[in-house]
Amino acid sequence: MFMSDVETYDARVRAIRTYNQPILEDFRASLEQSGLAEKTVKTHISNINFFTNYLVYYEPLKKLDEADNGDVRMFLVDWFPRKAMWASITSVKSNIASFKKFFWWLNASSE
Repeated sequence: MFMSDVETYDARVRAIRTYNQPILEDFRASLEQSGLAEKTVKTHISNINFFTNYLVYYEPLKKLDEADNGDVRMFLVDWFPRKAMWASITSVKSNIASFKKFFWWLNASSE
C-alpha cells in the first residue's frame, strides 16, 4: 500500500466508526430499556463493538448495518477464534446471543 492508500483506508475506517457509533448507542439504550442487567448490556455492546473491528479488517469495509449472516458466520468460525485470545465455547455462545439481540433490534428499528 502506498501512503495515500493507507490514509484513504484510515479515513474510511474512521468514517465507518463514526457512522456506527449512534447505532451502538441506540442499541445500548434499547437493551437498557428492556430491563437487562448493566453487566449483560455491557457484554452485548462489547461483543457487537468487537464485531465492528472485523467489518473493517478486510475489503470491502462494511458499516454495522450492512453486515449479513455471511459476515457473522466468518467472524464466529474464523476471525474471532484467531484474533480474540479469550475465544472459547462460552464466548462464542455469548457472541451468538449478542448477534441475535442486535440483528433482531436492527430489523425491528428499520421497519
